[in-house]
Amino acid sequence: REDLLPLFQKHGEGAGGIFRGVDRLKLILSIMNSQARECCGLDVGWLLQEKCLMDFFCMHNHKDVGIVNKAAVTLLSLPTAFPVDSMKDYFGEKIGLYFLFTSHYTAWLLPAALLGIIFWAVYLANDNSSDSLALPYFSSLVSLWTVSLLEYWKRKEVKYALQWGMTGFEDNESARP
Repeated sequence: REDLLPLFQKHGEGAGGIFRGVDRLKLILSIMNSQARECCGLDVGWLLQEKCLMDFFCMHNHKDVGIVNKAAVTLLSLPTAFPVDSMKDYFGEKIGLYFLFTSHYTAWLLPAALLGIIFWAVYLANDNSSDSLALPYFSSLVSLWTVSLLEYWKRKEVKYALQWGMTGFEDNESARP
């Protein structure tokens, strides 16, 4: 419908759309699936099951992809400086949460790698002996690191899930093709 067109335009375009790209795609999908009057009423799941459609995907906006790539692909940047919010705005909250986890995990791997190099040097200093006294300490520290990583991740995940409005999203989110 022409009266809804300004809502689906991009920010700053025409009448000034109010939705992000991912929100527009979700709205279009809900209009396609809706059985309400003046909507498409397509049952995409049934069409896929009956082999009327092989699959369907959202088209990328090349301008937005360029902006996301420019923000995400930088040389020698810290994992904590990764633009998770731009990923969330372009790909959606679930993919944003994935990138949040990978940046969190990569940041936590740095101290573990340094610890491993130190204990590896101690191991080599003991002539590669399997009786090295450093092994029990290293094992304990890796166990503590693992527990800390997971506990801090849970805290960070809940914080961002609340911030992004994702509470209970698993219940109504469909699987991505």
